[in-house]
This record gives sequence, C-alpha cells and structure tokens, in this order.
Amino acid sequence: MVWLSVVVPVRNESSGIAQALAPLQALRGELEVIVVDGGSTDDTADQAMPLADQLIASRPGRARQMNAGAAQAKGEVLLFLHADTRLPTGFESLLREALQIGAPSPTIPVIASVRPILPPVIPAGIHSDLPAAPSPDQEQSVLPDPTMDPRLREDDGGGERRGKRINTAPPATLVIPANAGNHFDLACRSQWGRFDVRFSPSSPILNLVAWMMNQRSRLTGICTGDQAIFVRRNLFDRLGGYADITLMEDIELSRRLRRIARPACLRPALTTSSRKWQKHGVWRTIGLMWWIRLQYWAGVSPDRLVRQYYGDKSEAASLPQTTRPLLIFAKAPIPGTVKTRLIPALGADGACSLYRQLLLHTLHQTQDWPGSRYLYCAPDTSHPLFARLASEHHLQLRQQHGDDLGSRMAQALAEHADGALLIGTDCPLISTAVLQEADQALQTHDTAIIPSEDGGYVMIGQRRPDPATFVGMSWSHSQVMADTRGRLEAAGKSLWEGATLWDLDEPEDLPRLAAISLPPL
Repeated sequence: MVWLSVVVPVRNESSGIAQALAPLQALRGELEVIVVDGGSTDDTADQAMPLADQLIASRPGRARQMNAGAAQAKGEVLLFLHADTRLPTGFESLLREALQIGAPSPTIPVIASVRPILPPVIPAGIHSDLPAAPSPDQEQSVLPDPTMDPRLREDDGGGERRGKRINTAPPATLVIPANAGNHFDLACRSQWGRFDVRFSPSSPILNLVAWMMNQRSRLTGICTGDQAIFVRRNLFDRLGGYADITLMEDIELSRRLRRIARPACLRPALTTSSRKWQKHGVWRTIGLMWWIRLQYWAGVSPDRLVRQYYGDKSEAASLPQTTRPLLIFAKAPIPGTVKTRLIPALGADGACSLYRQLLLHTLHQTQDWPGSRYLYCAPDTSHPLFARLASEHHLQLRQQHGDDLGSRMAQALAEHADGALLIGTDCPLISTAVLQEADQALQTHDTAIIPSEDGGYVMIGQRRPDPATFVGMSWSHSQVMADTRGRLEAAGKSLWEGATLWDLDEPEDLPRLAAISLPPL
C-alpha cells in the first residue's frame, strides 16, 4: 500500500532524470513516484515515463509544479525531491520512524511557541523518550494559526458590512542516537522535516558549506529544497501547499510549517549536485544566496530576486512571473451569522447555504489567478470547510486580525509588501479577467478599486500597503466609495476605478441570481 508520494519537479533534466529515479524503483508499491514536467524541450518526459507512476504536465515554476504533483498524490506523506538529488539508502525507514507511520496521526495544533525550544544535549548512547520541559523563563506565547467582505456590512464578512500517462491536469526536540551511525533529530510527534545534505562532487570548502547549511537549519527550523522537504499530507493541504512564487518557495513554506512544529532533521545525508556552486564559484555563490535571502526577509518580491539568482536572463525570463496575490475575505459558514439580511427571505440555514455557494463560486471564478491566493478567515481558520477548500483550491489560509473591517483589511494588505488585491465573496460577477485588469492598473496607480452599485466596492488593490485608506473609516453606508475617493485625493494617491458591479446583500438582489450558475454544495 502506498504511504509515501515522491514528487519530482523537472524541466530539461534529460541528462540525469533516469539516474535520479532509478534508486526509487525497488520501492514502487510502497511509494509512488510523481514526475511533474514544467515544459521541457528535451526528452526528459520520455525518459521519466517508464520510471514514474504519474507523469504530469504543468506550467513552469517549481512551486507550481510541486503543488500540481501533490494534488495528484495518494500517499499520507509527501516528499519533494529535486532531480539532481539522491536520497540515502534506507531513507524510507528513517521517514517511517521520524513520522511514526503506522501510529495514530498527530493532532495539528493551532498554538505554537514563537521562540523555538533548542534541543537538549543527550550524550551518545543514551536514549530519551521524554521531551525536556521548558525552563520557567522561556517565553511562550499564542501564535495565530497561519493561514467579510471588503465592503461588507455587519452581517457578512467577518463582522462588518459595507462597504501512467501525461495528465494535464499541495515542543522540545530530542537527539536520538541509532545504530550504524544513523540518527535523526526528531521533533516530538513530527509532522514534517528534511534530510542533512552533502555535495557531489565535493571539496573541503563544500563540506564546510554543507555542514553550515545543516546546522543553520537545525537552529532556525528553516529548510531548503535541496534537503528534500517532507511533510504529512494533511498538514500540507491545510496550509495550502507551496506559495506560487518564482523563488524562495521552500523558505516560505518552512516559515509556516515551523509555527506548527519543529522539523525532523534526518541523517545520514542525502547527496545533491554541486553544479550551481561550481558554476560561479563557492564564495560568490554563498554571497549571492545570502544577499538574496536578506532581500527576501526585507520584503523584496521573488520576481525580482529570481533574475539575480539565475543571472542568465533568458533562463529567468522562461520562468512564470506571478502577479500580486489575491486575498479573499471569508467568514465561517455558521447559520445565523452569515448573510443575515437574507434570513427573512431564505431562513438561517438557507442564507448560510447560499453564502457557501457564493464562496465556492468566488473560488471557481478566480481558480486561474496566476499568482497566489490567500483565504483570510474569520473568526479563525478552524472551520472544517476552510481546510477542505485550502486543499482543493491550493489556498493559503490566514486569520483575519483587527477590531473592525478597516483594521482587518489594513492588516491583511500590510502582510504583502509588494501589494495585493482584496475581495469578498458576494459579487457573483468577479472573475480573474476583471481582477487582472485591476492588477495591471496598479503598475501605474497607487490604488485600484472596483465599485459596487450600492455605493461601496467589491475589490480594492494597493501597489504598496497604505493603512490610511482604512483607519477611522465609517462603513455600512452608501458613501463608502465616495469617502474613499476623498481620502485618496487628499493623500495625493492615484486611483484607478473599474466598471461598477453589483453584489448580493438584500432580498431584492436574489432575482439577479437567476442568470448566475452557482456551484452545488
């Protein structure tokens, strides 16, 4: 029975794809091999086909390809393997032990410690089953689970209104010694992790680089794709998979995963190619990678960083360029708390069912959005529907924060330094085409808004976060759009306005749904 899915993103890897997949063949049946081709122009796909359980065609982009493979996977554990990386002998046994495959699945917590607890030192030969208790002075704090409608009224959006063939188709740490020199650092009830890494061909300086990568990863909980990140499928789905960005997707995923659990760091090391280090020189490559990482932490867009990383402009140009992320505000579908203005016409259950349909409709209407999509949930991300939607639609879940609608929108947009578009769920006419027009307008305007017929707006986008648009605003009236125009004009901000659309708020709006095909529940 398949318990492990190995997802291998490839693009023009004909020189080594067969060698990469050959060591996995003996384990077929216990694991499945999923190769995701991002538009190879050589014979990578032909070589991979007999060695893979699935060969999937995808648009290029490593994050996008890995998400496409995960969507088709059958295993309870996902392992993402680069084509130039070779796993160590016995890796499947290490994974079983680290993730306790066969034992009951751990419960995914919604609280995590902001400050990671470093592993205690356990002398070789001593085995400990108990996690060390944190010292009294160790800071513990509640971390919101990572993962309304922008013109919304009190009843709708988080508490405020208004405004085998090609298919074309996401606590303490213990150091536990083991035999034969193999061991791993096991995060208690591990849910994800990575392998130590070494380079081939190697050299003394590359051995030092590998050691530093492994130690840094242990200390920070941040892992790279070269280390073969693995994760329980249910956790990967809950988080919405990899962010659809052109670079740093492994770092971004690690940041979200470590909020839930520390990674299991497995040894012996896997082997990965040192070709990118040898191409430009070790020290130059080290400097470049740290410079790119520092810029990423500072909020520089991955689209800008990818050109620095590849250097070869033709290669960078062949990668997908993402648009700004799309933020979708939603509220947990609980009868009596959503679409309350429609309850006199539909009843509490009927209004809730319609709300769920509108949410699904919004996701379908934007399913081909070329950038990342985030579902911002209220009051939190715990409703089962949110986890299911994240898995089915490759969404990243976030929790709404703030005391009122304006502060929630300002906080959500502030999380995206290079700008974002924000929508709700009650405009049936919203679509990727409409939103892309707004996204393009943000190349030359500070703010883009799609007004609604009743004086609010169904979408707001910002080129850069600007909370002044929302602070102190009054919502739930027919002058929200007019007030917003006035604020932007007073602040000297340029505004693009799209065509006015209608939204569904009142019983008199219901007949207009006759022309809309909503998805069944």
